[in-house]
Amino acid sequence: MEKQIERIERLHNLIRLKATGTPKECAEKLEISERQLYRLLDLMKELGAPVYYEVYYRAYCYEYEVEWSFGFKKLIKTY
Repeated sequence: MEKQIERIERLHNLIRLKATGTPKECAEKLEISERQLYRLLDLMKELGAPVYYEVYYRAYCYEYEVEWSFGFKKLIKTY
């Protein structure tokens, strides 16, 4: 699971920068197969990522700006 989270973070950063390139190039940047890339993209979409492939940029993009975070945050109680 830790590896998946790391890959999502790396892919998220590439998408934000419109620097993924083609699916093949993106998979190479992430050091995974294209099949793994498509599974990762499907997982991100299931988690709510508005990701799509933009032919003009030849890169994956977000439909709108999003933020990725995973984990727990300490809540500050106010009384």
